[in-house]
Amino acid sequence: MQEDAPPPLPTTYFYIGDDTDTTNGSLGVVGGSNAQHGDAPWQVSYQVYDMNQGAWRHQCGGSIVAPNLIATAAHCCEGQQGKYMYVLAGAVNKRHRESTQQAIYVNRMVIHPEYNRPT
Repeated sequence: MQEDAPPPLPTTYFYIGDDTDTTNGSLGVVGGSNAQHGDAPWQVSYQVYDMNQGAWRHQCGGSIVAPNLIATAAHCCEGQQGKYMYVLAGAVNKRHRESTQQAIYVNRMVIHPEYNRPT
C-alpha cells in the first residue's frame, strides 16, 4: 500500500445491527428488536482504519442528512484522517455482507466550531 493511498475497503464488515438473543443475558437493547432492511435508511456505520490491528472497525453511528453529508458526534472524528475513514450504509446484519450495502470513503470532515473538546 502506498503511503498516501487509503487502505482498501474491507471485504468483511462490522455492522451496526445485532442479531444476538437478548433474552439469555447477551448484550443488546432491552425490549428491542432486530432491524429489518428499510427500517432506518438514514442510519450509517462510521468506520475507521485501525493501524495497530490493520483492519477497519466501527467507530460511531451516523445519519444521512443530505446525499453527500453525514452527521455524527464530533468526538468520533477527533484525530482521524479522511483516507482512514469510510461510511457504510444499507447494512443491518453484522455477521455477513449484504447486497444492500454501500461503502464510501470520507472525502472531507468538518467539526462544528463550537464543539468543546474534553479536557
